[in-house]
Amino acid sequence: MTRLAAPIVLAALVSVPLAQVAGGPAPRAERPAAQVPELVPASGGALPTEPATPDPDFLQFGTVAGQSLRSYDCYGCVARILETLDDFGSKASDGIVRSACLDARLLGSCAVAANDSLAIGWETGATGYDWSTLILEAAGGDWGTNESAFLHLDLAELPNPDGTTSSALQNLLRNDRPNVLIQDDTAVDFVRLTVLRCSH
Repeated sequence: MTRLAAPIVLAALVSVPLAQVAGGPAPRAERPAAQVPELVPASGGALPTEPATPDPDFLQFGTVAGQSLRSYDCYGCVARILETLDDFGSKASDGIVRSACLDARLLGSCAVAANDSLAIGWETGATGYDWSTLILEAAGGDWGTNESAFLHLDLAELPNPDGTTSSALQNLLRNDRPNVLIQDDTAVDFVRLTVLRCSH
């Protein structure tokens, strides 16, 4: 898979008027990809960090003994991000969801980051995720200390290792609060959900 350098325009596929709604926390200020390594401050001091906000059930499921939880913009090893993105908007009054994309800007923060995964779509009572991938594959084949990537994932066409795609969209619509895991030697600048919907 090649590294995705720019978001794919999905709205062009829909002929009805669309409204774009971003779920979850307010979008974080983006930095150009070349500046992602600023997660390691030149001054040696700590950057301001923001905590992730997993719901309690996902926090309980996703917590692993011996691993701490990571905040955004936090560089280091053996700490995972668990995030619950609010207001996916499956309610009929919000309009019909036509597509949804997950964007994330990541930085490998340990030499062993090559085995880190990104997983999407856990719901209460489930034993696993709707979809997951090695960040190494999603980032184009290299992932280690100070490797950076901007990932843009169409939740209706998530790539599988065998070249097929999977859709997590229907399960996410049912759950209404998408959960995301990013493993544990990868620093995270932001995770953002964008939903495209049309009026009835």
